[in-house]
Amino acid sequence: MYRLLISLFLTLFILPAHAGEHILTPLLGISNWSDNTGHTARGSTLSFRDSNEVTYGFRYLYLLENGFAFGGNAYLYDKDLTASGQANDAGVGHFHALGEYFFNHTEKIAPFVGVGVGFSAIGFTGGVLDDEGTAGLSVELNGGVLFRLSELIGLQLEYKFTSFEMDDEIDNLQTNIDTTASSLLLGLTIHL
Repeated sequence: MYRLLISLFLTLFILPAHAGEHILTPLLGISNWSDNTGHTARGSTLSFRDSNEVTYGFRYLYLLENGFAFGGNAYLYDKDLTASGQANDAGVGHFHALGEYFFNHTEKIAPFVGVGVGFSAIGFTGGVLDDEGTAGLSVELNGGVLFRLSELIGLQLEYKFTSFEMDDEIDNLQTNIDTTASSLLLGLTIHL
């Protein structure tokens, strides 16, 4: 799996420059989980705050002349939680290799759909889980619209649906976090 991801990223830099364009996109938005209870970490029952979380991210794509694009993204947010009655903080990160298709990619308004595979990770601070963490495989489905403002700059509105599961052991005690995240992100696209 990791060899496939590394090969994909290396291929992006080997492709000839005239075949397409590089798109860099810093992202800002919100994320929320479908299920914030029923999880465990280090044998403790976890209850995450049920609210929209401010989300930061970055995305890189290499857009080919036929409308297909390949690249990757990362987006991060914090969630408050309680474990064994004590307050904790969790930093959540999703990291995916992406494949997308842009409809009408040469026009000012270009809708797109895509899929990503990679992993999600959570690091805990405070309370009984301080300095612990876990990670697991995740899958992302996304769609949105790219608005080209000029040849070099655009805006992007994107919805991401991410499914992830972390089934691990911390200090020989069971950890299981299994849920989905919905994210709505706005980005400033830079076309090179």
